[in-house]
Amino acid sequence: MNVDLWFSGDKVLHFGISLCVGFSIYSVYFVATRNDMGAKCVSITSAVLLGLIKEYYDWRVKKHFSYKDLAWDAIGASMGALLGEMCCKNNVIFVEKGR
Repeated sequence: MNVDLWFSGDKVLHFGISLCVGFSIYSVYFVATRNDMGAKCVSITSAVLLGLIKEYYDWRVKKHFSYKDLAWDAIGASMGALLGEMCCKNNVIFVEKGR
């Protein structure tokens, strides 16, 4: 049986993919609606939901469920939304000043 460590290559993948998903969804949602709180909620929820679906698959097929993977999914999704917020809000300010 494999030991589920807090820090491993698999956790980096969970963090990185969730960060990318969180950033992408936040950016698209915010640019479309200019709703910061909505973009955060949708992006973090979507990224964590994808991680949960992946863990459900692992549980059913590989017979292994990792709450540590879900924790890294949540951290990555949150960081992605934060990064998206910083990028989008700065870009919006720049675009609106240019009018």
